[in-house]
Amino acid sequence: MYIAVSGNLGSGKTTVAQALAKAFACELYPRSSYNRSYIEDLFREPQRWTTEAQISFIVHKHDEVRQGMERGKLFILDRSFDEDVEVFAERFHDDGMIDIRSIELLRQLATDLRQRLEPPSLIVFCDCSIIACQERLKARPRSYQSSYPDDHLQKLDTRLRAWIAKQSIPVLVIDTLVKDYRDEANANELAREIDLRLTRAQSNQLDLFAEGWVTGPDDAEIRPSLLRKRRVYFAAPFTARATMKARVSHDEGYLFNGDGSTEDIPIAYRRKLTALARAIEGHGHDVLLPHRDINRWGKRSLPGSEVARRCLAGVAESDCFIGLIAESFGSHAEFAYALGLAKPSLILLSTRDPTSFFGQGMASLQGVGTIEAKSMNGLTTALKRIDPLTKMTWSGR
Repeated sequence: MYIAVSGNLGSGKTTVAQALAKAFACELYPRSSYNRSYIEDLFREPQRWTTEAQISFIVHKHDEVRQGMERGKLFILDRSFDEDVEVFAERFHDDGMIDIRSIELLRQLATDLRQRLEPPSLIVFCDCSIIACQERLKARPRSYQSSYPDDHLQKLDTRLRAWIAKQSIPVLVIDTLVKDYRDEANANELAREIDLRLTRAQSNQLDLFAEGWVTGPDDAEIRPSLLRKRRVYFAAPFTARATMKARVSHDEGYLFNGDGSTEDIPIAYRRKLTALARAIEGHGHDVLLPHRDINRWGKRSLPGSEVARRCLAGVAESDCFIGLIAESFGSHAEFAYALGLAKPSLILLSTRDPTSFFGQGMASLQGVGTIEAKSMNGLTTALKRIDPLTKMTWSGR
C-alpha cells in the first residue's frame, strides 16, 4: 500500500510528502533523484530532448514504485507514476514539444509499465494558486526553473485538475495555502485523517469542492490503523559502566555470566538511562534500550556474537537512532551502522560524559541532530521539553 502526493510545481507537494512519511514512520519515494540535467536540456532544446527526458522520468518512477512495493510496507510517493505521462508528457504534447508518434510511444510505454504496478490507495492533491506557486519557485535556488515558460505552471495546473477529476481511486484535496504542513501539528492532523479514511472500506465518491471527501457507510469494515509509534534505538555506554564482582566462568566469549556473580550495571546509571528512555517515550515513541531490553541490565547471559547480532538488528528495525555515545566503542559502532542505513539520527552530548573526537566528528555530519547539556539529568530535562524526533532530518525516509 502507498499514498501518492500530487500537485503543481511549488504547491508544497514535497513538503507534504516528507511530513506524511515522518508521521506514518514509513519510507519516502523516490529514494533516488531522477537525472535533473534533462530538465535544463528539455527547455533549451525541446524538440531534441523532451521525449527522451520523459522516458527517463517514467522509467525512474516505475523502478522506484516497484522497489517500494517489493518491501511490502506502507510508503509515501512524491508524485504518482501516472502524472509523468498524463500530466507532464501530455502537456508537452499540447505545445508540440512531443510529436504524435512520440506521445503514442510514451503512452504505450506507460501502459506496459503500469501493469507491473499497484495503484496508490489514495492521492493527496496539494491545491495551491498559480501565483503562490510562482512565488515559491522564485525562492528556490534551482537554475533550471528560470527556463520555465511563463505559462508552464498554468498549463500544468489545467492538466492536473483534469487528471484529478477523472480518478476512480480516492483523492483528498488539501489547501496548502491555508495550512503549513511544515508544522508537525498540521502534518499529524492530516495523517490522522488519512488513517481514518484508509482504514475503512468506504465509497470512493469524492466531493472535490468540499473539505475532504464524501464518506461511505457507517458500518464500513474497520482495518488496523496505519499510524504507529515510531521506534527509537537508544544507544549508550554499557560495559564501561559494568562492575564485575567475579567471573565464575572462564569463557571470555560471554559478556556476563547471568549467574548472579556480577554487579552488572550500577543502580544510579540504570536510573539515569531509564529516565532518558522515559523522556523519549513521553512523546509517544517506543524505545529500544539494549541495556534493558537485550541484556536485561547484565542478567542475561549472551555471547558477544549474539549481543552484536541483536543490537545491530535492533538498529536496523528501528525508525531512528538516538545515542549518548560518549567514548563507547559499541555505541560508536551502532551509530555508524545507523548512518549507513540512512536512519534519522540524534546524538546526546553531555559535558560530564565527553564524546570521543571521532564521535564529535560523526555528530557534526550533515543531517545529524544534537542536544547538549551538562549532565545526563540535564539531557533528561531537555528531552522532556522537546520531542527529539523533531531535531532529526527525515527527508530520506
